[in-house]
Amino acid sequence: MKKNSEILFWKENKGTTLVELLVIIAIMVIVTGSVLNLRGYLNGKQARQCAYKLEAALAEIRMETMSKSNGEKESVYFIIENNNGEIFAKQKIKESEKSDLIGQEVTVRVIDNKGLEKELKSGGTVSIYFDRATGGLHKEADLYTVIEISQGATTYIVEIEPVTGNIECRKK
Repeated sequence: MKKNSEILFWKENKGTTLVELLVIIAIMVIVTGSVLNLRGYLNGKQARQCAYKLEAALAEIRMETMSKSNGEKESVYFIIENNNGEIFAKQKIKESEKSDLIGQEVTVRVIDNKGLEKELKSGGTVSIYFDRATGGLHKEADLYTVIEISQGATTYIVEIEPVTGNIECRKK
């Protein structure tokens, strides 16, 4: 036999309120966002974005070199810099210089045309110069032809053809 208080509870319970429903939806959104963010990290999302931004920045500086350079190596150049885990692309065109954040939480390694590898540690920089006449890598510069960007088990490669300057980005 049911008590009067139990019967009264079930008669007066008319369902959930709008506030309770909104709280449940907010919790579901937070949990879903966390899972998707973790999934993006595991899939190397930062490495992919960094590689594609690097490819675009290299293509832009190559075009600027071919159009605005006076033929000197230092008139237009490109620097990749690791500043405490943040990867920046710095472009210098004549007297103006701009810097863009292109990646975080990634590892960057460069490989020259002789196969020598260099990891870009915190505070490290790598300079890339293009030749005005050919669009290829400048003959006096370090010929970094491969840039590897890694996050976890995912690696993307940005490859520069030394003679023509063509830039290709692909997943390793």
